[in-house]
Amino acid sequence: MSKKEFIGLSCITIGTGQGGTISMLARVSVVDTRGNVLYDAYVQPTSKVESYRFATTGLNKTYFDNAVPFEEAQLTVARWLAGKIVVGHQLWLDLQ
Repeated sequence: MSKKEFIGLSCITIGTGQGGTISMLARVSVVDTRGNVLYDAYVQPTSKVESYRFATTGLNKTYFDNAVPFEEAQLTVARWLAGKIVVGHQLWLDLQ
């Protein structure tokens, strides 16, 4: 296997819904095997934010002033991941 076949994915979520218990994508990052950032974006909330989960994310409302639309982030990340072996923590959550 070539190192070019691997790609790293990390997603940060904020809370929506009653009590902020439903996770919603807030930031997505894609890196290569050397840790070089290929894509890193804050993502516009698609519903009302109940909790920025600041204690764990470090995020607040101002981080989303220039955020990209969810559909744009989703399409861009899908292109980066196509045909790759994806590495990350709790990927089953990130890929929902």
